[in-house]
Amino acid sequence: MKKYTNFIFSNKKILFILFMLLNISALIGITQIKLDTNFSSFSPTSSIYQDRLDDLESIFGELNQLVIVTEVNDLTDTVLEDVHAIQSQLSALGSVTYVEGAAPDELLINGTLVPYASLSKEQIINYYAVFEDFSPLKIEGDQYTYVYTLFITDDFTASNITAIEDILDTYSYDSYISGDTYNQLKITDYIIKILLLLPPLALIIIFLVFRWQMGAIKPTLLSVLPAGIGALWTFGIIGWIGNEVSILTAIVPIFIIVIGSADGLHFMSHYQDSIAEGKPTKEALLSTLKLVGIPMIVTTLTSIAGFLSLLTIDTESIKDLSVYSGVGILLAGIATWYVLPLILSTGINISRKNNKEAKFNPAKSLKKLIGLPSLLLVLIIVIVSSLNYGKINNEFNMLMVYKDSTIVA
Repeated sequence: MKKYTNFIFSNKKILFILFMLLNISALIGITQIKLDTNFSSFSPTSSIYQDRLDDLESIFGELNQLVIVTEVNDLTDTVLEDVHAIQSQLSALGSVTYVEGAAPDELLINGTLVPYASLSKEQIINYYAVFEDFSPLKIEGDQYTYVYTLFITDDFTASNITAIEDILDTYSYDSYISGDTYNQLKITDYIIKILLLLPPLALIIIFLVFRWQMGAIKPTLLSVLPAGIGALWTFGIIGWIGNEVSILTAIVPIFIIVIGSADGLHFMSHYQDSIAEGKPTKEALLSTLKLVGIPMIVTTLTSIAGFLSLLTIDTESIKDLSVYSGVGILLAGIATWYVLPLILSTGINISRKNNKEAKFNPAKSLKKLIGLPSLLLVLIIVIVSSLNYGKINNEFNMLMVYKDSTIVA
């Protein structure tokens, strides 16, 4: 530990430059991250059902479709013009090869092609009545539902989805979009929101909890810094090696931040205590590393082992989650050893603002559970868990990844 501490103090400038270069490189890598929105990433790698689907697609090709449903309350002339305009605009979109719907340019009536615009409400209803369940015009009481089936090409992208939504937003009718392609492209929005919102939110929550323990802002920031750096470096590596981030692996930064920040808290707490005892910076760092260095390595390795155990699950996205989380926790551990001593070697003031004992001390409350109360508590947890284990719901369909409040659900 002494040699390592001397190395940090002797090479501060070089190590700071290296630290900045690593962060810049990671940021560049993040800009190159690709998003995986394919539902197949949730499937087992060796699935007989996926193999059968692949065989069918290799023979017959892929049949990519979107289904749009538009609800209207009546079939007035204005409504008929609007639903025809919607179908015409959808047909004109790039990457849309054909639109099958109830409002084409012409309908074949009695062997004659009749312009849709010249048809009355009754003629349209009578025409589609013979289609029964296969009719693209559904009638339930006073509710008329137009169904548009869009046949799309392989280069259909999120920009096409936006164009469709813009067309539908032009009109005041309730419209809904469905289809695997649409759902997969919509996952992109979810992944971006997860990456932009949840990791910062996790950092804020942990910061507030650690602030209560550390007694000052600077040591609190330093406590969570290694975990944040670990998440940054991990996603930088993902970007540089060209791997993709799915809706499942998008939550990896949360695991890294929550688990990786524990070592930072231990390190800073003991360093604060050493400084409070009057030790100089170098000696305080040395004593802290001697005290918590090995335990930090052990906790890092055990956390990594826990995530790597997920590699036994034969699903690509779970394996990615396992590897990314393990690498992230490892990098957070390295950052704790590298970044914290480097910053603290500058002599930054991390003392508590006041040393008064907190009014509420959970440690004292927990001491009351030592002995028989703790055994009873464990027994209650085991009994309740055993009784409710069979009630776990393992049902899964792809729509479950969407919130009920979204248009997809």
